[in-house]
Amino acid sequence: MKITEVETIHLSRGITVHACPIQWLWVRLHPDEGLTSLGETYPSVIVEKAVVRRLAPLLIGRNPLDIDRL
Repeated sequence: MKITEVETIHLSRGITVHACPIQWLWVRLHPDEGLTSLGETYPSVIVEKAVVRRLAPLLIGRNPLDIDRL
């Protein structure tokens, strides 16, 4: 199994905690065998999305089950 795509999903409507809204970013990994993986992160969506986009090319072709190495 190998990762073929890294997708980000940004939920701009979040909840307000301590006077500032929290937004969510989901990261979905698409491997070649049809299963998908989903993870979430918050509160700094813009920074986190930039990091995911920068690291995505390093994940393509890797085994998503090799969590410790990734």
